[in-house]
Amino acid sequence: GHEDRARTLRDAGVTAAALGRFDEAERFFRGALAEYQERDDQVGRADVMVAFSRLSLERGDMESVGPLLDVALGLLEEREYASVEQLKGSMSYQNCPDPGQLERANYMKAITSYTAIK
Repeated sequence: GHEDRARTLRDAGVTAAALGRFDEAERFFRGALAEYQERDDQVGRADVMVAFSRLSLERGDMESVGPLLDVALGLLEEREYASVEQLKGSMSYQNCPDPGQLERANYMKAITSYTAIK
């Protein structure tokens, strides 16, 4: 579905950035943002904005990092997260009611993302 596509695009962007393929990473991130925007998913958009800020760091574009992180924090505040740490805590392994199910789901997403990119 859309969630898988958005996450796959974001993950592909992270991979492309790690390989130094910055323009390709930016295209993937823009695609992920469009998917998350279409669903009005503030948390997904914030995640991609953080990834964009890392890309800016990799490119040496320090002036863009702060504004990108400000957008990410603004999106999280709209969802009433007080901080990125609170978001991480709410999605943590320890707070999951069924950690085994979470592990299986993450494994399946990793496989699906990998095969979708190939």
